Amino acid sequence: MVVLELGGNDGLRGIDISVTRHNLSSMIEQSQAIGAKVILAGIRLPPNYGVTYTEGFYATYTELETEYGLLLIPFFMEEVAYKPEFMQDDGIHPNADGQPLLLDAVWPLLEPMLE
Repeated sequence: MVVLELGGNDGLRGIDISVTRHNLSSMIEQSQAIGAKVILAGIRLPPNYGVTYTEGFYATYTELETEYGLLLIPFFMEEVAYKPEFMQDDGIHPNADGQPLLLDAVWPLLEPMLE
């Protein structure tokens, strides 16, 4: 099993979406080649990156879900990202208090795979 997600810095560097997609595709293909089931954990970028970039970035996840037959968590940081009490001072990375909420986002897809 592989839970694949990009960190905050990956999305916030403004790299061309085709490069990000290629990199994710490569990791998915390598994981599936060894028989791993992949859970793809999506993220959303802040709106200051512009609608075209943020929506294109986010759409990459659903496109890869369909293309590779993955399990997808559309926005695994949904319960954490916009709540300062769960984020580090950088506003990008979850703190220790946010970790259980991230587990709550992943666990419903991961737990059945463990049985």
